[in-house]
Amino acid sequence: MEALTCHLIFLSSERFGDAFEFTSARITLGRSPSADITFDQFSDLTVAPHHAEILTDGETFYLFNLSTRAGTFVNGNAVEERCELRHNDVIQLGEKGPELLFRLGPLPEDPLEDLPRLIPQAELKFLSGANAGDVFYIRGDRPTRIGRRADMEIALHPSANIEVSGHHCTIIHDGQQFCVVDTSRNGTYINGLKVDPQAPLEDGAKLQLAPGGPIAEFHVLPSVRQYHHKEVPSSERADLIPHRPEPGGESAGTSEKVPITPDKGQSPTSTQSSYVANSQSTLSNSRRNSPSWRASKESKPSLPRRKRIRLVLVFCSLIVLLLALVGAVRYVRATAGFNSSSRAEYLAQIERGTMTTNEHVGYSVLVPRGWTKLEKDEILSIESPDKVIGVDYVASDVLQEGLVQEILRARGAVPTHLGETSTRSGTVTTFFGRGGNKAWLAALHRFSGGQIPLLALMEVDLDRFGSIPDDVFKALAFEKLSPPAKTLDVGVAAALTRIDSVPTTDSAQKGTAEVAAITTLPLTEAKTAPRTTPKTAVRHPEEMAEEALTTCARARLVLRLAPGWSAKVDETSGLLFAVSPHGLEIRIARDESPLNPETVFAQMQQDGWAPIRVDVQGIPIKPNISLSEAVMQQPPLYAYLGLEEDIDSSTLVIYVEKDKVFSEEELAEIRECVRRLISLPSPLP
Repeated sequence: MEALTCHLIFLSSERFGDAFEFTSARITLGRSPSADITFDQFSDLTVAPHHAEILTDGETFYLFNLSTRAGTFVNGNAVEERCELRHNDVIQLGEKGPELLFRLGPLPEDPLEDLPRLIPQAELKFLSGANAGDVFYIRGDRPTRIGRRADMEIALHPSANIEVSGHHCTIIHDGQQFCVVDTSRNGTYINGLKVDPQAPLEDGAKLQLAPGGPIAEFHVLPSVRQYHHKEVPSSERADLIPHRPEPGGESAGTSEKVPITPDKGQSPTSTQSSYVANSQSTLSNSRRNSPSWRASKESKPSLPRRKRIRLVLVFCSLIVLLLALVGAVRYVRATAGFNSSSRAEYLAQIERGTMTTNEHVGYSVLVPRGWTKLEKDEILSIESPDKVIGVDYVASDVLQEGLVQEILRARGAVPTHLGETSTRSGTVTTFFGRGGNKAWLAALHRFSGGQIPLLALMEVDLDRFGSIPDDVFKALAFEKLSPPAKTLDVGVAAALTRIDSVPTTDSAQKGTAEVAAITTLPLTEAKTAPRTTPKTAVRHPEEMAEEALTTCARARLVLRLAPGWSAKVDETSGLLFAVSPHGLEIRIARDESPLNPETVFAQMQQDGWAPIRVDVQGIPIKPNISLSEAVMQQPPLYAYLGLEEDIDSSTLVIYVEKDKVFSEEELAEIRECVRRLISLPSPLP
């Protein structure tokens, strides 16, 4: 098979602009380590391990959707099985998932040139006047003129709205937000304030056309991507959404700007006649005001009402019968396709399987004969030949019940705790979950010999789950595996036992990038020997299970959210953002080296910050835990910087910046946030 050249460019997520060139006849996409284009295991949760693949027959590229629950989309349209790919098609893996641009040919010098753009959208709903109830669509890539003239994008009723000018105003998008430009004689008003001559339009704003004139409500809609198909060589771009023709016979695809000019007046007779003649071209339901449209509707013959009702009932009955027939066919296929011979085949494959050892951490699992095996680092995955059963094995020192439940939730399942059993090698905690057309069985093995925990996560088609013998689950998830060779540090084991419900993933990386990410102070020169104040590595409250938890894996931090608080995480930079009930944004990171508060606060003063309050001794937060604080000013800003040394000699950095003086209540909120932090142990060497 002859291979063509193509390239893919990331359009979304943190990998925007990453480009890959391929000459192979098969390109795989997914979260599996073996995929040609891989996605993050924890952030790109809409992407399946084997999500989609691109194949070529030497002349054309085709995208195949590998029966994933999240779906695959091309230019916003769902791909059922496969579709042909064209130059500049946009591929999206899962709804609201990452997007990639597909292009033919080798990778150019500037791959980011002429990328599909996002078009701002809005709508204008009239609340009063002759057009009350009408909703008009507005695009941000072209001006939208409003007036009584028929050639306006929003053409109002010509005789009922006499206070409205022929060209009253224009709505534009200046690249940042929507604005309205007044071109009328009687004025345009936003929330009661007159526009002179241009003012921004915010979501929910009330737009009034002249005193006593009609009032409309403006709403901003989510932006949409404009998919442009460019064959090779490229052709003219087509618009994403239809738009009414511009004056002078321009096509719907034109993007030239309409000049904004003051209204020069027009006679009522000519305006009304042109409105009737062109009312069918407007893209709103305001056309119902046209007399010619109502006359044409009334002249069309219609069926008697009784006959129409009978036809509707017959049509609904046919739909119900069709749905019942489809359900019966699917049930027969599901039950007949997985018979006793299929179940016996699984058992035979397990009986003739071989044990495989993960080289990274040393655990061994059974790989049935004929099953596919993939391995990377501490993860080992197997899949049955018919793709009905898949098992992921992973061994890690951070595996706990809370993390297993988070993994199931990330796959769209509601985890159910089935119980905990004792074995000769330790204990096994089992969870079950189902979502979409899949079911999951998770078995968390914790070993009495001190080895790191091992998780066996089985994924099975939901319609086959009840037909699979119990011996298959026992062999793959419970019996046919051995503990890892890597042991769990005693201190880490005790810490993890105390935070059993805290979900966490990767460990933080060493360095001072976390501090640099939240403040521009040169803290790298402020490092000194660690203080000797005793600290507790893990802080565990008595009622932690009743509170929501937010985890930053890279910073090794867990925040217990109090009522009214919210939080978000940036794993790339290792930042945890907490927002208090009063709107105070608190940024928290970890510097892996000890920082001396006196040196750091002195460095801030050298950078132009004037001290308001400095406490290098530390304010007690909890037993054996104190927080060194500094509140400083650099007009017009005020900054709060807190430093807390952890038991592993790393330093927690708490930073808040605002344009007003910190009140005692706000300082109390910051300390309460620090008190609710849980510090996770550092990774094993």
